[in-house]
Amino acid sequence: MESPEFVRLLRREFLESEGHLGLDLGAAMRPQFERAAAFLQTSSRSGGLTRVYLTGGGSRVPGLASVLADRLKVQVTQAHPVERIDAAPEAFAGYAIDDVAPLLMLPVGLALRAAA
Repeated sequence: MESPEFVRLLRREFLESEGHLGLDLGAAMRPQFERAAAFLQTSSRSGGLTRVYLTGGGSRVPGLASVLADRLKVQVTQAHPVERIDAAPEAFAGYAIDDVAPLLMLPVGLALRAAA
């Protein structure tokens, strides 16, 4: 399990783009993005991808969407699972919805599945 200090450091470097370590984590991870993109492109059963939705904290990695869009030649969008959900105004009080929305894909999906 990661220490809180490690998580805080990664958050600062990766999400807030302050770059205190003096390295570009996005550039360092580019080979992994390229490998994932190649896998997605070759494993599609319907003849190719037409769109990719990024979810989770990783979807906030600066430059990820453009790298994948360039590699896959498809539209890449950060998913916003609460975009069309009516929620009480106080449900996200104290949070910037655009910051937390990518992290809510799984809980929203599970809630919708349970409601269906």
